[in-house]
Amino acid sequence: MKRRELSTLIIISAVLWAAALITLGVFLLSGQELPFTLKNHTDSSEHPIDFTPEARIDIIDVGQGSALLVKISGDYTKGILIDAGETDYSDEVCRAINDVGLSSLDLVVITHPHSDHFGGAAEVLQRYQVSELWMPDVPLELTPTGSTYQKFLEVLEKSSCRVKLKSKPETLKLSEDAYVSILDGFVYQPSNLNDMSLCLRVDIGDVSFLVTGDGESALENTLLQNDANVDTDILIVGHHGSNTSSSRPFLNAASPIASVISVGKDNDYGHPDSEVYARLAKFGNVYRTDINGTVTFFTDGRRIAVSAKNISDNLNAGR
Repeated sequence: MKRRELSTLIIISAVLWAAALITLGVFLLSGQELPFTLKNHTDSSEHPIDFTPEARIDIIDVGQGSALLVKISGDYTKGILIDAGETDYSDEVCRAINDVGLSSLDLVVITHPHSDHFGGAAEVLQRYQVSELWMPDVPLELTPTGSTYQKFLEVLEKSSCRVKLKSKPETLKLSEDAYVSILDGFVYQPSNLNDMSLCLRVDIGDVSFLVTGDGESALENTLLQNDANVDTDILIVGHHGSNTSSSRPFLNAASPIASVISVGKDNDYGHPDSEVYARLAKFGNVYRTDINGTVTFFTDGRRIAVSAKNISDNLNAGR
């Protein structure tokens, strides 16, 4: 490095350190707490955000599958797991639960009984106290018969959690301004399990997250026809970015400021579809678990901080 460049670098570093010390002094003299710090997933570095989070949402990297963990903080901490990936990823799901400091779960939701969404749930039920579990009310002709599903049902039967089969919209209050809702995406006479997916909306203040499982065009059309509130800030992309989901009309109605695709690296399905990715990119940032690993959102009900591999973004609800 040239001497002039080295001198410039030293001066810049000194200025940055001075600014940091001044900021620290202001906080200490005023008696205020330091801002919440957000750690990058891939190293020990941290950066501050200027709010105290009310909720944390982790889209867990479970390869070609889906698992989303919600932790609501406050007077009464609440933990919700939406899907649990394949059986082989149960350790990753349980590690995520431990990492956020949860020892039990208030609710587990299986959006639909495909193994890449429910496989890890058996281990979760064995390791943690789960108060309640939601599943779609699947007709007999679409009910899985494989060994993975049978094991899941056996573990579920032995657990103490309440099981509720869902076939209509409803809303569950989590805290003073946090809710999880099942939207009216129930397809009349669905032809496949994907379109049996429960569509979930998680609201924390003004911030919203939308999860449609593996719902395809029939499910998306049903949501639109029923005037379901799909307008959202963060979209968990349906069916891992498949071209059977994320239609233009649906995305126009959802109008997310950012999207997350839960997808496996070099998967056999060609997910995410390039056209779907292009459609999503028009609305805002697109994060991918195959590239970014686990994607974490923190929010106070208005502001959103995003942390993942090489990512530390800040977003605002609404526009």
